[in-house]
Amino acid sequence: MKFAEYMLKCRDLSEGGMSRVVRNSKSRSTAVMTASRGDKSNKQNKAANKDLQKKVRSLGYGYRKVEGSYKEKGDDGKEKNVKEKSIVVNAPKKKFRKFKKQMKRLGKAANQDTVITKRAKSSAQLNPTNKRGGKKSIRIGRVKPNTTSPEGQTRVKGKTYTYG
Repeated sequence: MKFAEYMLKCRDLSEGGMSRVVRNSKSRSTAVMTASRGDKSNKQNKAANKDLQKKVRSLGYGYRKVEGSYKEKGDDGKEKNVKEKSIVVNAPKKKFRKFKKQMKRLGKAANQDTVITKRAKSSAQLNPTNKRGGKKSIRIGRVKPNTTSPEGQTRVKGKTYTYG
């Protein structure tokens, strides 16, 4: 491989992008969440997400902005696919239980159905935050970069990953 080809491949794996999100998801406790709702306007969703980001920062956590897609249940019980601005939150080591409770509380305050949480080196869980989200947490698996799913996925700088 020539140096120019190598540099083109490396350009796509920037430290602030997909490689960092996947590496953190594999080695650290993380959560994926949003404050967007399909029935709200873009302006309302943007303000709600900004408020969520402030709350996450006030708890002392860092996050990375991403774009998610998910099957959202409306108040009438019908499901529809929505794309929404989301964040991936990184937790400090050895404080997962507290982190998970805080993320679920933030998801509930933002009127979300579920929040994805993942303990370091373990499988991710889809945690309900209200009745639309169900009653029990569901294991959704480990992070799988460069894959898509009809259930939902997360995009970082044009590249996708799912759990499965």
